[in-house]
Amino acid sequence: MIETSIIIPVRNQKKSLLMTLKTLKRQIRNLKIFEVIICDDGSTDGTEEEVKKLRYPIFLKYFRNDPPLGRAVNRNLGYERSSGQNLIFLDGDMVPTEGYIEAMLTATSTDIVKLGNVKHPPAEQTGRLEKYLYSRGRFGSRYKNTPLPGRLFTSNNFFISKRNFTRVGGFDPNFKSWGGEDIDFGLRLEDLEIPIRIEPAALTYHYHKRTVESLMKDFYSFGKNSFEYLIKKHPAFLEQLPAHFLGLKNAHLIYKLISKLTVNKTALGIVSKTVSSFEKFNWPDFIFDYLFWGNLVLGYRKSEKSIG
Repeated sequence: MIETSIIIPVRNQKKSLLMTLKTLKRQIRNLKIFEVIICDDGSTDGTEEEVKKLRYPIFLKYFRNDPPLGRAVNRNLGYERSSGQNLIFLDGDMVPTEGYIEAMLTATSTDIVKLGNVKHPPAEQTGRLEKYLYSRGRFGSRYKNTPLPGRLFTSNNFFISKRNFTRVGGFDPNFKSWGGEDIDFGLRLEDLEIPIRIEPAALTYHYHKRTVESLMKDFYSFGKNSFEYLIKKHPAFLEQLPAHFLGLKNAHLIYKLISKLTVNKTALGIVSKTVSSFEKFNWPDFIFDYLFWGNLVLGYRKSEKSIG
């Protein structure tokens, strides 16, 4: 009888997916109680062909969406196709280290959501951006022994009971592009008083090379396509952000003026070019905050204009 379903949402991540499957095969000893579900959201890199060639000892389900349905829907489909009462979600670019499954399942209360640890691959060069991405928020030391706030939930590597996934209602399919679906899911967990905790021993390496430019585009897309919906759904979330200083909803006129003068395409472009030109410089965190959240603000302003 299947007890644990490992759900792997994937899109054009063939190489890291095969690494993940290899690692999981080494860790799963009782083949009868595990299943692996690959939810392919329209990959065009040969993922389907590679998976179908596998002679995999663990019960493996492969599903493909064509056309792609988006991150939220793809994860929900994995849940719907699962047989286990324990669910481990592991994105296709997350490669678990030895002991990952044991760490996720050992002494697990079904009332707790566990977030795994995420680090930059050791074989790849670690720059200032990577240090910024993997040392903040949920990775900070302040949450080692205390539940995470819902806004810091991320879906790339987590454990949840099927019962709690059902209670929270899954991921909101209205989030179709990058950004928002994780925060929304975490805030709904928080509303239901389901604790979210970090599991440091459940370590994965994140094989997804990010650049300042790619993240700026993602945050702009988040601001333009999803942010308005997110703050309407969770008004209290806006209070957890420096909304006044960003010139967002209900900001005082003086803050809106400051935001217009400092958060604009020209200023962000200058700072972005400077950071990219001197990428080895030890830039302070607030510079990256400014670039990413500043682009969210630009996208949000664009969405307000289109609505108006």
